[in-house]
Amino acid sequence: MVNSNMKISTKGISLVREFEGLRLSAYRDPVGIWTIGYGHTKGVHPGMTITEEQANHFLNEDLKKHASGIFRYIKVKLNQNQFDALVSFHFNLGANILQGSTLLTYINNQQWQAAAEEMKLYNRAGGQVLAGLRRRRQAEAELFLSQTPVRTSPVKSRQQYYTVVSGDSLWRIAQLHRITVDELVQLNGFSSSNVVIHPGQKLIVKKGSSAGQSSTPEKVTTPSPSKIDKMIKWFRDRIGVTGYSQDLTLRQGPHYYDCSSAVYAALIEAGFLPKGTWLGGTSDLYRLEGNLFSRITRSEAKRGDIFIVGDHPGTHTGVFVSNTHIVHSVNR
Repeated sequence: MVNSNMKISTKGISLVREFEGLRLSAYRDPVGIWTIGYGHTKGVHPGMTITEEQANHFLNEDLKKHASGIFRYIKVKLNQNQFDALVSFHFNLGANILQGSTLLTYINNQQWQAAAEEMKLYNRAGGQVLAGLRRRRQAEAELFLSQTPVRTSPVKSRQQYYTVVSGDSLWRIAQLHRITVDELVQLNGFSSSNVVIHPGQKLIVKKGSSAGQSSTPEKVTTPSPSKIDKMIKWFRDRIGVTGYSQDLTLRQGPHYYDCSSAVYAALIEAGFLPKGTWLGGTSDLYRLEGNLFSRITRSEAKRGDIFIVGDHPGTHTGVFVSNTHIVHSVNR
């Protein structure tokens, strides 16, 4: 096991302590599990109390247990900050959370930026996005990316490659590498953005010293009425028929969606995004600004405009049918 000799550093322990908090009396966590100390759950019962010394002992034992998932599933060498971030991640979500996940695929392919973005998606408890989990995932992702080793290529080749994983789309890959879909299509010699990509396929994401570094966003154009009608029809055809779920697997359709995955699916149906695009969250919708979307005021909203309500990266989204009426999700 390539990382089996690693131990969490004081920086990692501080991160866990900061987000877990110290409680010396038993309490129920957001999903109803009895908890004590720094997020300790084994053997905890109502009315239980401990000392701070016992809390530290529980923490040390729990850190060892949750690090075992890193040893078991990750096949590439991690640096200390990556290891610390993943211990915190496992501590919160369980030692086996990586098993069979897209996140594990990204890590084992050393696609660090993609892995950090994927970590941020694990921000729900009881089916709801929690502000505390959102902050924790952000802190873990930032720590994970700091001091990341640079993988060098031979001098004769300046191209950078990305290995496609299950669920990827050209749009998502372009966003991860800060290039446009058109640039990604051109770099790989595709005839259009509707090309089908497969897990394990290697794509060029940078060529030479200038590819993918353009600071000029694509021109935002006004969509045609027919596309808008298709997008709104997609919603209306599913209201009262398709189920609602925030489960990370179910929300990808076709039987269940949440508000943001429904918006993505409608955009794909209307042709605003290529088929096969991953159905992202509200934070992913923000990343389309400058390419597909431009920011407007509430008074400017008209039929076909997308709204996002709540603190960035957003908590709810849907589509304006008119300036005064909206459609959102798929069952309400």
